[in-house]
Amino acid sequence: MKMQSFFYLVFSITLLLISSCLITQQAKTGDMLFQEKKYAEASDLLKTEFNNEQDPNIRGKKAFTIAECYRLSGQPLAAEEWYKTAANISDDSRAKYMYAYMLKTNEKYEEAVKAFNAYLKESPFDDEAKSEVEECELAAQWKKTESKTKVTDLTEINSDAFDYSPVIYVKNGLVFTSDRSDATGSETYGWTGEKFSDLYISYRDAKGNFGSPAPFSDKINSDFNEGTIAFNRDLNECYFTRCDAGQPVASESNTGTVKNYYCHIYTSIRNGDEWSDPQPVTIFNDSCNVVQPFLSRDGKELYISSDVDGGYGGKDLYVLTKDAEGNWGNPQNLGTNVNTSGDEVFPYVSDDGKLYFASNGQMGMGGLDIFVAMKINKQWNNVQNLRSPRLCWLCEPAHRSRC
Repeated sequence: MKMQSFFYLVFSITLLLISSCLITQQAKTGDMLFQEKKYAEASDLLKTEFNNEQDPNIRGKKAFTIAECYRLSGQPLAAEEWYKTAANISDDSRAKYMYAYMLKTNEKYEEAVKAFNAYLKESPFDDEAKSEVEECELAAQWKKTESKTKVTDLTEINSDAFDYSPVIYVKNGLVFTSDRSDATGSETYGWTGEKFSDLYISYRDAKGNFGSPAPFSDKINSDFNEGTIAFNRDLNECYFTRCDAGQPVASESNTGTVKNYYCHIYTSIRNGDEWSDPQPVTIFNDSCNVVQPFLSRDGKELYISSDVDGGYGGKDLYVLTKDAEGNWGNPQNLGTNVNTSGDEVFPYVSDDGKLYFASNGQMGMGGLDIFVAMKINKQWNNVQNLRSPRLCWLCEPAHRSRC
């Protein structure tokens, strides 16, 4: 009898544990996945919740979060539709503003002006929205202006994945970042629903055509996100971004503890045809993202983008200078002429000393635009938008705010 009681107790505890696990799994909501930055999964679950919800206020909030998932994972057209849905369902002024902003991002300037003006009837003192109307009208004029710039699709390299940040390597090589299906590892990146990104290389032949891309280096590529590489002049030293490496940093949210993985800069040395095991470059603390390195031609300056606390916006541009002993000094913010309340990313300094970068905080055509600045009296000044034609949604999947 005691043995039967014992087995009954064990059986009951087992059932309790299984039920507890099932309840935990079932309790996972779209909002929780959103907090965990698993935007691809979150959007799917949120759509189901949206369709099953009757309360218009809750439906409006879910539609807004779905739109945020698409915006953050680099799908502006889908984001536009869901911001519109949220704005039509609820009285949330954020949804109306973001719907107008996404119309601008998708170059629907006339519609964007109407949407911003509708928003301004309810929020007449929003100076940022007034500036957006001016930018939409200006962007429409820029598109009508004939440009001498020609943008050509590199069809031999581009895929249906995100392909970005090309860098010239050796005589005919081009190294770039991609999250295409044959990237290293078998896991899916929850932010995008795609593979983790790797670095690839393609070589141009005598006719000027690029060959099929191949993985750049099995020492540099890993199961995590790698991207945006920079080389020194001799091509025997590189700096690149790696994300989700090392130990996650836990933080609290309204859905519990969330593990945040951050992006950092790594460096590697080439010996012959082999690259060394990458080593992290200590720049800021572990609880921030440091991404998109650019190394000056003389190798003495390292430009980066970071969302470390104390900047002017989401991501700011910084520069580090190498001392006589070969150590990197403290990062210096490039200042308010370049950095804004938005994101400044992908720095590049040309041989003639001009700084090129992408920003969604400077006056632009929507999303990230490309800008150029000149250094005058040791300060970056005279920031100019390169205007149309432009490259939209230039961003890094590894730290997507695409964009």
